[in-house]
Amino acid sequence: MSQVLAQLAEFETLSRTMLQAAENQSWELLEQLSGEREAVQAQLPASLEEHLLPDEIDSATRLIAACLTLDKQTFALADERKKIITTLVL
Repeated sequence: MSQVLAQLAEFETLSRTMLQAAENQSWELLEQLSGEREAVQAQLPASLEEHLLPDEIDSATRLIAACLTLDKQTFALADERKKIITTLVL
């Protein structure tokens, strides 16, 4: 497994854990995990395909798609939380 695919897998694991934190309303943990994920993202090369083995491209594509789906769910929960807080403050 190439280093880039391993980093994408780690990014996906962090994304999944972030969703779990949001579902559990563990907002501080979510923030911490977000920082960890940003650190992994900073290590990824700009052009992923150039650093993946040919047989890894499908796996990388699936990992990225999973991350996008997880992010959509996480951001929806965070937005819901933000609306509740805004309502309480006003």
